[in-house]
Amino acid sequence: MTFMNFLSENKTGVLFAAIVLILGIFTYYSINGTDGCIGSQMCYQNKISPILLSSELKLVYEPDNSIKLFANAPSAYMGNFPVLEGIAYPSSDGMVVGYDEAQMMFEAGLISGAGSKIENLFGMDIFVNGILRKTQTAADMLHFVDSTQFSKNTGQTNRAFFKPLPDGVAKLFITLSYDESKNFTLKSKEGSISNYSPKKINGKTYYPLIVGYTEAQMMRSEKLFSKTGDILDGFFGHDIFIAAILEKTDTASDMAHYTPFKSNEVNWAK
Repeated sequence: MTFMNFLSENKTGVLFAAIVLILGIFTYYSINGTDGCIGSQMCYQNKISPILLSSELKLVYEPDNSIKLFANAPSAYMGNFPVLEGIAYPSSDGMVVGYDEAQMMFEAGLISGAGSKIENLFGMDIFVNGILRKTQTAADMLHFVDSTQFSKNTGQTNRAFFKPLPDGVAKLFITLSYDESKNFTLKSKEGSISNYSPKKINGKTYYPLIVGYTEAQMMRSEKLFSKTGDILDGFFGHDIFIAAILEKTDTASDMAHYTPFKSNEVNWAK
């Protein structure tokens, strides 16, 4: 049978396969964009980390201790974000939402897309200016607002912050005091929240670190640790041990490092 005969006898099947392929390609590019970073998390990390590192954050704890993050990013940087819908710049009465956070808001019925308005969102009456494409970075779980809305937001300041690795990639930290950890209700997948206190190992003081589910996977892939209880010397300026790994929450908690230290105390050792 010749190739042309095969096509002639299987027109319907070939046509169906072609349609499925075209729809698949269209869906993939609709979500991931055509900005040169498709399929490359590191590409997006390099492009977006400067934005995250320049952003002031506010932290909102949900009743289950999962978190919502609101970022006031310099407008000059916002154009670097790949946009799925609407625009990348938050207006004085609007916000731009990361891809994963937008999906949760869709599912909860809070928004229907760009242009939606939400009343009293943590102190803000606000429109959705835009929704970002998926970047596989912490930006996927953030709400970006301008200074006007940021000042209205009821979240806590000086609790969440990004710090750079030596290669410039931004990592998310959340300050969690020892007392606060006693009422911390997120479930641990490995280890225990009760381990969140300093301990002596071979005469040296090590401080606890609770790691979100996704971040723990990244750290393991980089062979930084293998199990809870492992120690890391000089991790962002401190000798730490892995106290617990959190269960997956599909929120920014998954990307976070919970530390007893404040922003000015967390810096990669030179």
